[in-house]
Amino acid sequence: MSGLVQLQPAYIIHRRDYRNTSYLIELLTQEYGRVSVVAKAAKRSKSQILQYCQPFLPVACSWVGRGDLKTLTNIEAWEPSLNVSNKKIVVGHRPVAGIWGLPKELIWSGLYINELIMRLVKTHDVLPILFDHYHQTLQRLFALGDKNSLPNDVKTDEARLIDRFKLEVFLREFEKVLLSELGYGIDFSVESRTGRAVVQSREYCFEPERGLFAVDIADLPRFNKAEIFNGESLLAIGRGDYGAADALSSAKRIMRQVLQLYLGAEPLKVRQFVVESKNIVMKAVSNQNEAAEDSVMAH
Repeated sequence: MSGLVQLQPAYIIHRRDYRNTSYLIELLTQEYGRVSVVAKAAKRSKSQILQYCQPFLPVACSWVGRGDLKTLTNIEAWEPSLNVSNKKIVVGHRPVAGIWGLPKELIWSGLYINELIMRLVKTHDVLPILFDHYHQTLQRLFALGDKNSLPNDVKTDEARLIDRFKLEVFLREFEKVLLSELGYGIDFSVESRTGRAVVQSREYCFEPERGLFAVDIADLPRFNKAEIFNGESLLAIGRGDYGAADALSSAKRIMRQVLQLYLGAEPLKVRQFVVESKNIVMKAVSNQNEAAEDSVMAH
């Protein structure tokens, strides 16, 4: 038995060089979960594989092999494709320009969820709900690029805030689904150990190892403020209502705590990259300001 799989819907979540002409690729697939494949000779100039080996693009992959590392035999476009600026991105028709031309915050967000999958999803874990939600999340993220691609002078501050709000919501929802599919889901409607219903007017503490538990007002000073959440926000997170007061910021704090527990001590590479990129920009702006001040003083 060759272990041949044909035209499986997939996304490339990671790619790295392998020897001189090939790539090692991690796929998130619809029916086989996370799969590792080698794309032989993909970097050769005459290879048709390279144009398809891009993150965030829906592809259909074929591979062969019975071990943990499969051999990629075919890769082609898979519909439905993503829509950016009302133009369908067709693999093979300048896909890099379509994806990498989006605002950097959206690219970073896509790389962030890819790294979460790489770090937390085990090879061959079949998670069809996660695959579907990943596909949906990418569509939602890149749809934001339509509005963000407009010139700044035709966008209101309110529109920018709405975009940022939606971006945060999409990421929190993906984190919720990811944790749930991995068996680490959080029920925001009940206390973790007692099973008592969360009350809107009460205060609660969340600790990754213990979950949610009620805290009396008199005991609040004993806890870290970052671990305290009100019942109203928790219930709103549970039903996906991030417009409620403090729900979105509370969800971010909780998800960060839980993900940190399962990710371990090694920080996310994309987070480090974002911080370093912002520092470079800030330094460049500072240097420009200093140069401008020197120019003014010289006159």
